[in-house]
Amino acid sequence: MGVFGRLHFYFPFTSNEQSENNISSNGLRPNGTSSPYKRHLSLPVQDHMDIFHEILKKKRKEFSPQSVLYIQNLRRIKLITRETPNLQILFDHGYGDIGHWICTYFDGNINHIYDSLNRNSLSAQQEQYLKCLYPFPFKNVFPQVQQQTNQYDCGIYAIAFATTICFNKNPANQIYHIPDMRTHAEQIFLTKTLMEFPSIPKD
Repeated sequence: MGVFGRLHFYFPFTSNEQSENNISSNGLRPNGTSSPYKRHLSLPVQDHMDIFHEILKKKRKEFSPQSVLYIQNLRRIKLITRETPNLQILFDHGYGDIGHWICTYFDGNINHIYDSLNRNSLSAQQEQYLKCLYPFPFKNVFPQVQQQTNQYDCGIYAIAFATTICFNKNPANQIYHIPDMRTHAEQIFLTKTLMEFPSIPKD
């Protein structure tokens, strides 16, 4: 699960990294200088995902991911033509301020849903978004992927799954090195460059 809307997204950083950098809650170091890490840290979650979509499109120009905020205004969605591969990260509001991020990959025929909770289902909002994005019959499949081990890393996994797809690999066949996932995501955002997440193939 993750945090959306008015709450802030903290996935590129771990609590240990914050303490090691001596960054206070107001974004200042002990000497009063502003921290670029805290400025990046304070971006709303939806901004992080839309920034990631832009980084993704630089790597794979054929993909056309659209703003995650369009789930609240479906009329903004631009349809994808049949047989056009596309990748899209989606949010489910869930309960109140708590929700969940997933990665979807449409291969031109089948829509693959990569969900770090392995729920094998979509929310009504997500279904509506995808029907607007792909206004023609298609099939959803739910490959089993590495499952998140806490209640807040869904955004990290969605980004890892999307990155794996951009490097022509199947997320369902990968085991990610969990301790490195957040710092790796941080580097993607700071460098604006898509890099493969540390992982090994499943046996």
